[in-house]
Amino acid sequence: MEEGKAPDKGAKSPEALRRMIRQCEVTLAQLKGSGAKALSLLKLLDEVRDLMQWLEGRGADLAPEKVRMQTMEGLLRTKAGILLKEIEAVGGLARARQQVNPDESCWWWYLDRAVAEQRRQAMRRWLTIGGVVIALLVAAGLAYQTFFAPSPEERQRYDHLMRAAQLREEGDLAGALAEYEAARALALNDPEIHLWLGVLYEEEGREDEAARAFATAKELFENKAEFFVQRGIIYDQMGRVEATLADASVALALDPESAMAHLLLGSAYEAQGKIPEAYEEFEQAAHLAEQAGNSVLFAQAKMRVGMLLQRAPALPQ
Repeated sequence: MEEGKAPDKGAKSPEALRRMIRQCEVTLAQLKGSGAKALSLLKLLDEVRDLMQWLEGRGADLAPEKVRMQTMEGLLRTKAGILLKEIEAVGGLARARQQVNPDESCWWWYLDRAVAEQRRQAMRRWLTIGGVVIALLVAAGLAYQTFFAPSPEERQRYDHLMRAAQLREEGDLAGALAEYEAARALALNDPEIHLWLGVLYEEEGREDEAARAFATAKELFENKAEFFVQRGIIYDQMGRVEATLADASVALALDPESAMAHLLLGSAYEAQGKIPEAYEEFEQAAHLAEQAGNSVLFAQAKMRVGMLLQRAPALPQ
């Protein structure tokens, strides 16, 4: 492919570029089970590349489009294995590449080589450190028993919390409440326990006790925004959408840069069927998490974005 070549078809405009990027995102979200259609994604990426070069050569500012492409390309790398499996329906990527003869800068045509190299490196790492890991595990076990083993009270608290979670899943909120009360007696300074107590007291209609539990939890958090974020997470787990929305909104009013609060707000919007609003909040959560270096939260937000794209391919540009 020639550098900067204009696409042979379609309008040569930023709007056309955004439509093509959108089609890439939708195709990637629906990649699994697409079979031979997966090959169209690689060809569409070629068209996007050519059109971007053509527009930039004429002074177009494509900064937003580049950000979308970087995000989409990152997801493509994580789904490389799925893509290769789907393209097997047309004889595999190597065969398709021979027919297209792409430039090496079009790295998506060479994902099979990248995956193979990753597997070779992983195998070498495992062979190198296998024996060391065994020795370290033995040493860690001895150190744990000697220095870090939890006290009987900590083990009891953990058992109560695990039992409470199990009872919640089974719908026995009264039983879960009793387990949290037992856990509180062993850990008076654990704010999460007080939050769960407050939420479950509300479910039982015990408003005064709920208020006291929330007041205690708020004192134990370092800032008010974190209190509302963590309580909102529990409301979200309990399926209380309006309460989740309210706490996420308060948290953002206190700390607009809270990635977790944006993720929580997006979750509430998704539960309400407000998919475009949820998409925007998840993207903002990913952006803020990336800025903060929180790779776990970034991945979580991007996963929610991907799930929305599968549900609603016609999200706004």
